[in-house]
Amino acid sequence: MNLNQKELNLCREADLMGCDPEALVDLKDVQIDTTRPVAQRMEDFVRQVGNPYLFRVDGLIVKAVYLPGAKRRLTDALPYC
Repeated sequence: MNLNQKELNLCREADLMGCDPEALVDLKDVQIDTTRPVAQRMEDFVRQVGNPYLFRVDGLIVKAVYLPGAKRRLTDALPYC
């Protein structure tokens, strides 16, 4: 799943309070092949979670904010990546 800029913006603007928790993917169910190149791993992640900004971790709803140039990776912050 490749998101265009408009789709990515819609994902970013998704309402945390208005989402259906049961419709969100839990990261413990996401499987990423770490031997694949980074671009392919990113595509796999987006394909599996649908919205890279809104998902669950152990049942807890997470709204992610990605900062350009950040030194900490998502895999450093979340245990299931």
